Amino acid sequence: MNDKEFDNLLESEISENSIDNEMVKGITPWRRNMEYVVVGLFFSMVSFSDVGKIMSHLIMFFAGIMLIVGFRGLQKENKWFFAGYIGSIIKLIIYTVIIINEATIWKDNFLSRLIFENGFYLNILSALVITVCLWRSIRAVEKKAQVTKGSKSPVVLIAWYLVAIIMAIYNVTSMWVIGFMITYVAVFVCLIKVYKSLDKAGYAIEPCVIKVSNKFIVAGAVIVLSISLVWVYSNNMYTMDWSEFNQGETTEVNEVREHLASLGVPEMVLNDMTKDDILACTDAIKIIIEEEDFPLNEGYEVEEEVAPNSYKIYTKYDAYEIHMTSIALCLNESENRWKMIHHFRTNEDPGFYCTEAFILSGDELARIDGEITGHLVCDIDGKTYVAPYYSMKRDAYYFNIMGSYMGQNAIYTEFSFDRKADGYGGYISYELAGNDPEILITVQTEFLHQNDRVNFPAKTMLDMLENYSMFNKDRDYVKTYHGIQFRPSEGK
Repeated sequence: MNDKEFDNLLESEISENSIDNEMVKGITPWRRNMEYVVVGLFFSMVSFSDVGKIMSHLIMFFAGIMLIVGFRGLQKENKWFFAGYIGSIIKLIIYTVIIINEATIWKDNFLSRLIFENGFYLNILSALVITVCLWRSIRAVEKKAQVTKGSKSPVVLIAWYLVAIIMAIYNVTSMWVIGFMITYVAVFVCLIKVYKSLDKAGYAIEPCVIKVSNKFIVAGAVIVLSISLVWVYSNNMYTMDWSEFNQGETTEVNEVREHLASLGVPEMVLNDMTKDDILACTDAIKIIIEEEDFPLNEGYEVEEEVAPNSYKIYTKYDAYEIHMTSIALCLNESENRWKMIHHFRTNEDPGFYCTEAFILSGDELARIDGEITGHLVCDIDGKTYVAPYYSMKRDAYYFNIMGSYMGQNAIYTEFSFDRKADGYGGYISYELAGNDPEILITVQTEFLHQNDRVNFPAKTMLDMLENYSMFNKDRDYVKTYHGIQFRPSEGK
């Protein structure tokens, strides 16, 4: 007879006389539960960040499930096992909420900040409480089994954990950590020996009737987490105010459109501009334009032989999903007044899953005269819809040049696109005035894109941009560079 069969006998409340005493000594149902508790505690008390954020969180999640499964079979044995069971449930709930919070971009609300700021400490505290409960539980079992000399392993584990917390707070590294981990494993080996020695001693077991199987508990926890994450990732987008676009075709608008087209403004740019922005270009006399296609995918590495024993390695892209255009229209040559238009349109759908960002940077942006205009564009079922940017702000833009951070004036926009659309685009427009005819004007545009549906932990584009080095190393995000550079005396 194995442990499971014996548990079933207890659950069926079979009388003691029907079970052989030697059988009871050989099989103790608490052994398997203690194994779950010890393994769950082992994996819940150490950070596994080196294996990746997702794996680290999943390890902690399943460690919480093992603690619940272990303690629930022992909860009737004594009050400390029951307390450990309740603590395990609370710990799993805390960690499930932490995982869901990490998967969402909505981290600025009160609840998310509360979880982010206190989740780490709540997780540490719950593990410490569970360890104390395990210690007291083992002491109670030892007394019941008439073991005179109690084990010190749980106490040492508590002390170890307190020191580990201090080391984590002060970010202690080097060989101390390796030695500390060896000690950690040794403590758990001793803990395993404790319950194995108690296994041989034998004691009266109060049957714990479990109506819900462990498989159901595990499946239920996984399903709840999975459904929550699917919902979160399906809604990890900004709520945009889309409305059908009507440019307002009038004789005046059409005349200005024809004039701008004759200067060289692309039709796709004119189609996305508002009536007011088109009419603002009535007096345009010359144009400077830069346009280019860019990829919004990772591409792949290609090695090409350019000469005998000489190779060139470069990244090749099968698709260039976005077309970016920067236009400078001179409105008044004597005042050096220029109408700037920075436009983007997709050539094909790259997949928009979360948030995007469109950023302009350059010292000349400090001389913007008037308001900044523009909007987003989506084509859905043959109709064009527009929406204002979710956020637009002017601030300093810091970038890394040879290890030094330098700042420029910048315009930041963030937004999300409708996933049902057939085409996507947008633009930003403003006027520059009082420019020296011979001073070089440079405005750089960047499009920031997440090219993977699931990214953990979830971050908005501007969150990623705050960590410049992280952005350039993370292949889940793509950044394009485009811009326009000219002197006001130039143009055609």
